[in-house]
Amino acid sequence: MKKLGLIFIILFSLLIINGVEYECSESEKYYRYMEDILIENYDFVQNGVKVEYITNTSINEEKDRIIDLLKKDSKSNIDIVSNNIVCFDDALTYNISLIDGDRTKVEIIIINNLEVFKSTDLRQAVEEIKSNKCIDERIYYFSKVKVNEEKNILPFILDGINEDTIEEAEISNGKVLKAEFIDGSKINLGQINYDTGEYIIIGTPIIFVTY
Repeated sequence: MKKLGLIFIILFSLLIINGVEYECSESEKYYRYMEDILIENYDFVQNGVKVEYITNTSINEEKDRIIDLLKKDSKSNIDIVSNNIVCFDDALTYNISLIDGDRTKVEIIIINNLEVFKSTDLRQAVEEIKSNKCIDERIYYFSKVKVNEEKNILPFILDGINEDTIEEAEISNGKVLKAEFIDGSKINLGQINYDTGEYIIIGTPIIFVTY
């Protein structure tokens, strides 16, 4: 097999695919191992985390709580439009959306462009914001690197993946794959070619951003 022929990307962000609702696994160790391998071997570009949860707290109370936390944490450039909050600090970008209903639905997305922050750090940043009264929490990760030189890291990338679960497909500018780790948690992988070069993106249980 040449190059990184089994490394692919999912280019969509869906909560439900083929009628099956994705649930996040409690174990994230295989994803973190894969992220470490990619960052160690290639040029880091970006990573991110998304958390969705429901709370019985009213939307206004939950929004005020989140804004107060961001301000206390010395976050600058906080923009608030209706029930959407966008916040920037020196390293991270926060996008927070709240939806009113029988209960309040909250989505927190944190995007990072610095190599020093890995998924574990982004998870901690989310924990500092989310409600401790949350219900039905779901968490998603992605990480993107640029291929600066060809290296045979495929055996390391596939380590921990149940190869019987691999589904792959060609797309116009690369290849995509979805599979499961041996613990049952889902992984999407991808290899994409742009004018600026070749990129690898991974995400669990899906990649929640579109490139």
